[in-house]
Amino acid sequence: MTVLSRENLYLSAGFCGSLLLSIRLIPQLYHTYKRRCVDGLSYGFMFIDLILTIAMIVYSFGMYFDININNFLPIVIGNTIALFSMIALIIMKWSFTKKNLVYVTIP
Repeated sequence: MTVLSRENLYLSAGFCGSLLLSIRLIPQLYHTYKRRCVDGLSYGFMFIDLILTIAMIVYSFGMYFDININNFLPIVIGNTIALFSMIALIIMKWSFTKKNLVYVTIP
C-alpha cells in the first residue's frame, strides 16, 4: 500500500480544481447558446472573470520561471480553458444582444 506524498496530494487537488474550473462555465455556455438569451449575464462579471483568469495564467508562469515550481500545469490548464470559455460567453453576449436590439424610428 502506498501513501500519497504531500506533493502528490497537492498536485491531485490542483488537477481536481483545474477540472472543476474548466467545466464550471459549460452549463452557462450551453444555456446561453441554446436559448440565445443573455439577459442574466453581466459584463461586469465577465470582465472581472476574464481579468482573473489572465492574472492567474501570468501568476502560474511566474511561479514556474521565477520560483521554479514545476507543478504549475493545473493552474495553466484550468485557467486557459476558463479564459476561452469566458471569451465565448462575452462574444455570445455581444452578438445575441446586438440581434435583439429594437430600432425605433421617430417620424
